Amino acid sequence: METITGRKFRPKWVTGLRPRLEKIMKEGIRRGSLIGRGRIISDMLEVTALVFTEEETNAGVRVNGRKVEFTYPVKGNETFGEIYYPLVGMLSNL
Repeated sequence: METITGRKFRPKWVTGLRPRLEKIMKEGIRRGSLIGRGRIISDMLEVTALVFTEEETNAGVRVNGRKVEFTYPVKGNETFGEIYYPLVGMLSNL
């Protein structure tokens, strides 16, 4: 009997996140969470939506087929780089 193991998707690139996050950061960011949606295309994750909410949630990623939903907590006093790079790391290791 053979055992077939499923391979986890490991995207190499995350696109669409930077401009959406820059827009949110320009509007001002406080303590809360970033909630986003995206889709998997080949070896890339394309972020299609990103919104800020004042509700505090834990970091998490949910994958359903090729659709991806994620949440990321924000402390409010973080710089762009302190949010962007850890978020890209989280999304590139689904």
